[in-house]
Amino acid sequence: MHRVRLYMAAVICAASSMQAFAQVGAQQETHAFTFLTSGTQGSWSDYLASDQPGVSRIAFGDYDKAIALQSWDDALPYEPRPGPKTLPYGDAMQISVKDGYRITGYTLQSNVFSATRVALGWENYDKEYVEIAPGYAYTSATLAVETRLADGSAVGVGQSKTFFDSSGELLVGASGLSLTHDFSIRFDAMLTTDAKAQWAHMRDPDPYLCCHYISNPSLAHVSFHDIMLTVYSEPILSAVPEPQTHAMLLAGLGWIGWRWRRKATAREKGNR
Repeated sequence: MHRVRLYMAAVICAASSMQAFAQVGAQQETHAFTFLTSGTQGSWSDYLASDQPGVSRIAFGDYDKAIALQSWDDALPYEPRPGPKTLPYGDAMQISVKDGYRITGYTLQSNVFSATRVALGWENYDKEYVEIAPGYAYTSATLAVETRLADGSAVGVGQSKTFFDSSGELLVGASGLSLTHDFSIRFDAMLTTDAKAQWAHMRDPDPYLCCHYISNPSLAHVSFHDIMLTVYSEPILSAVPEPQTHAMLLAGLGWIGWRWRRKATAREKGNR
């Protein structure tokens, strides 16, 4: 019985692993194209959020989870302090355009939340403190995209935008495209935070005492929320008529000629 349980557990674990792998490399389909992520982010769960004629929206990564970075510092001047932090995030999406369609553009957007706290105070500078070093806190959030064909050549110029110490919707993309073959969209995101505490050297009435420092902490926080890729497409209208169209045109002309000739014959018989 114990062996059976071990066997069943191994089967379940293997099935779960195969399902997770299949999810990362699964090809999904829209009305105008199919897409496949490169899978460099193993925990991603990209999925098609909506698919309407001409507009397809794809949720990138863990859409409902924030990608966050934070810096905190309350170190005194003689203590080590953390340096700036960075969090890179990105991947490539492979897109295969279906016959009869072309991709005309796309946008990549994300909500950015930024918050900073810089300690202030110690107004009585001349009376109580020998020296005050101000603190600071800053954040940045960057989105960048680039379009590449199957042979690796770039289409146009990539676009990049950055928010500094601010929240809002960050949006980049490409327009004026006419892509009918396989291509990829490469996107990169970067979060950066840095914070430095405010500290002060206090005046001490005892001349034999020194290095009496105090500090106020500083905080920097920034995050991405809800990264969404929107792809725009349109059907290709053929400029050259199909053979079926030619056949219908000839048949219509033939029918019109037959009717005209029949009327002309009947008119001649009436005149006689």
